[in-house]
Formats: sequence, structure tokens, C-alpha cells
Amino acid sequence: YAVGMGWIPSNPMTSVKKPSARRTKEMTVWGADEVAAFLSATESHPLSVLFRLALYTGARRGELLGLRWGDVDLGRGRLAIRQNLVLVDGVPTFGTPKSHEARTVDLDESTVTVLRRWQSDQHDQLDGLKPFGDLVFTRADGSPLRPDTVSWWFRKAVEESTVHRRISFHEMRHT
Repeated sequence: YAVGMGWIPSNPMTSVKKPSARRTKEMTVWGADEVAAFLSATESHPLSVLFRLALYTGARRGELLGLRWGDVDLGRGRLAIRQNLVLVDGVPTFGTPKSHEARTVDLDESTVTVLRRWQSDQHDQLDGLKPFGDLVFTRADGSPLRPDTVSWWFRKAVEESTVHRRISFHEMRHT
């Protein structure tokens, strides 16, 4: 329009290179049989409860690692996602969830039972010590888990399970 009106000598957009379409990796998710097979295969894994919550709640890895017992209401069968844990220069740091808003997730009865058992097991494992930051998921000494370590353990658990389709930790959120 500006060229036609004589306001500019040429169209500056003719020399602009158009961006190419971004290809996104197609999301892989498991079906109910694959979820059941994976959870069965990882029943005795130290991170089995974390894997279960990832599959049943859709919480992100950092949200699960930042989950505190104070955010879990086993009586009402729900948990609140209020913070996440990320590494900043190798140091575990708490922040707000990706959406910057807390959200509540309802839990089924069997997951509540698993969490009750995990709370007792964690208490025994830590020999009465409080986990760092009241975290639900910690290392054996009560310190925070590293996100990259959790992903590594997940990949290894998937490889050792009978589930043939491989998914990433993040894809559990969408399963």
C-alpha cells in the first residue's frame, strides 16, 4: 500500500526471509496397560512413589521434587502444587510452578495409601530426622533429589521394565 501510494520506493518485506515451520516432536504417551506394567515392574524401586504421582497427577518433575508434606492432605486425598525445585548453578533452588499459580490435585484412594506408606517409610529411613524443607521425595540423607538424577533413574527403570514404548519423564505428565 505504501509503495502504491508513493510513500516508499520499495516494499521492505520482499527481502525478509520467512521463518521455517518449527517441527515439534510428537508426544508419546502410555496406555493403561503400559502404566500398570511399569508400576508393577518398579514396585520396589526407591522412586516408585514419585513415578506413580507423576503418572497419576500430571505433575511436572520439578513440582514433585518441590512437593512438601505440608502440601499433602492425605485425609482429604489431595495435594497442592505450590513450588518446584530446580538446580541453579548446581544448587537446589525452590521457585514457583511454571504456571506461577498453585493448583490442587485430587488423589485416588490407592495413591493415598501408597503415600501413607511412603511417609512412614521415609520417616524410618531418615531415622526420625526431618527431610530438608519437609520434602516428600529426598535422598536417603534427607537432602533434595537432583532433577537430572531422577530422569536418569526413570530412563533406567523404563529400560528394565517390560514396557516396550519409551517415554521421557515429562511425557508421564501427559500419560
